[in-house]
Amino acid sequence: MRKLENFHLLVMLILLVAVGQMAQTIYVPVIADIAHDLSVRTGAVQRVMAAYLLTYGFSQLIYGPISDRIGRRPVILTGMMIFLVGALGALLSTNLTMLVAASAIQGMGTGVAGVMARTMPRDLYAGTA
Repeated sequence: MRKLENFHLLVMLILLVAVGQMAQTIYVPVIADIAHDLSVRTGAVQRVMAAYLLTYGFSQLIYGPISDRIGRRPVILTGMMIFLVGALGALLSTNLTMLVAASAIQGMGTGVAGVMARTMPRDLYAGTA
């Protein structure tokens, strides 16, 4: 059996992608509770997911070229810091507008995972499959 090279990188990439996937899907079961706590319609809370997905997708267009110029590590760390700011904002949200804005910030941060999960393995492995 061949030894798995760069195992630590594989684990980091899996965790990076998992954070991005869980950031929004984990709250789906409590949408009704969030709506009740913020005194809004349940359907209005769906804006949180829309804001996240919009910035998640858009940020990938930015992270790729930047990571080519300055390197992968600083871009990943910056993306995760942006995500943490968004998570803190979501934690402290007192109304729907704040929660939507915090979710958009989270999406901007976790967009780094979408790019790096594809870019870093390509950096390590070249040639035909």
